[in-house]
Amino acid sequence: MTQVTIKETQNPTILKFEFPDFITQNQSFEFKNIDEAKSAPLAQQLFYLPFVKTVYISGNFIAIERYNIVEWEDVKDAVAEQIQNFVDNGGVIVT
Repeated sequence: MTQVTIKETQNPTILKFEFPDFITQNQSFEFKNIDEAKSAPLAQQLFYLPFVKTVYISGNFIAIERYNIVEWEDVKDAVAEQIQNFVDNGGVIVT
């Protein structure tokens, strides 16, 4: 089981979900919508959440930028749990 840690950033609309290990090898990804995320099944899944604006995947974290229709405080634990479940069930983060 991988433990996802929630970290705040300097931008209040972006939250980082950190992993204990690297999830990409020297690559960074930025997805603005579900179509751009074809190579990233986890990012595609996250775009089904109505408040997800951008998904960043790099190093040992996934960062999510939200629309202002929610506050992170209200949804961050559910998002972390969704990421955790995806990874624990063998989901591929980036192909």
